[in-house]
Amino acid sequence: MGFRFMHAADLHVDSPFRGMSALPPSIRDRVRESTFRALDELVRLALRERVDFVVVSGDVYDASDRSLRAQLRLQAALRQLASGGVPVFIAHGNHDPADGRTARLDWPESVRFFAADRVETVPALLDGDRVVAEVHGRSFGSAAVRDNLALGFRGASRTEGAYQIAVLHANVDGDEGHDNYAPCSLRDLTEGGFDYWALGHIHTRRVLHERPWVVYPGNPQGRSVRETGARGCYIVDVSEAGETSLTFHALDDVRWAVRLIDIAPFRTEQELLAELAAELEQVRDEASGRPAVARLVLEGRGPLHAALRAGGGAEEWVSLLREEARERADSARTIGYGSNRSRMRRCRTCAWTS
Repeated sequence: MGFRFMHAADLHVDSPFRGMSALPPSIRDRVRESTFRALDELVRLALRERVDFVVVSGDVYDASDRSLRAQLRLQAALRQLASGGVPVFIAHGNHDPADGRTARLDWPESVRFFAADRVETVPALLDGDRVVAEVHGRSFGSAAVRDNLALGFRGASRTEGAYQIAVLHANVDGDEGHDNYAPCSLRDLTEGGFDYWALGHIHTRRVLHERPWVVYPGNPQGRSVRETGARGCYIVDVSEAGETSLTFHALDDVRWAVRLIDIAPFRTEQELLAELAAELEQVRDEASGRPAVARLVLEGRGPLHAALRAGGGAEEWVSLLREEARERADSARTIGYGSNRSRMRRCRTCAWTS
């Protein structure tokens, strides 16, 4: 009989979402609550899909001085999983290193936080005593780890016949979009003798290698307009023969989107307004029922260029989009913010859809 586990990372619980001052207060509150809602959805998914255990590959919290609110919400989530018979294995990353401020809380016995000074190995059991997998992990001791921690996994003890999972927060092959913490090469991982590398740190989901599997699940909740599209985790099914298959599940409570619109074809404000409304409608459809924050980037030159660049133009267009959305449906609304900032002849407008 095979087994199933969840691989998540970079929860960033209680992320402050700075730079949201232009959003209406009710919208800011929903965005700032989104990491907690994504955590709640993670728990619901794990229980619904009857996973045998969960691995979390770092950055559970957003800051080393983690808020008490974040710790209590995580504690409540882990207690729910424990009540459902789901063990959880957690490695800390650069945002929530082991030396960060931690409240003295009671955690379920089925939760394992990996040590920072060595690689720890914990068996994953089915039916109480049958070892189906071994989970190896190591946490960050401090925020800026420059050593190649992946090399230390090679000496981990292993049980013959058990599926081998390595849990690590790391930057593989020097991804330039993220700090180069716990740097390693893909070769370091593929030659390590593990079946599945459960990685964290890169916020966009990626499967770097198959057989052995080297996987970033991405973060469960986008934290800015730079993190667009569906965000979530992987459910990993392992057959009795050791064959592995991954299924992505979206967990995000608020989705971010960017749309580029060339203003050249539009001769009247009415034509452009209709195009922007259509773009927001598409964003709403792609969000699958969840709220979305959309950045509309107007670019190019055309008959409307001077009007769009005029003082106060962005704010006025945001107001028009809000009105348009309210008229389209009582249940749909568009609340946005904008500015007169422009770069390379671009005008940016952001809107909220739900």
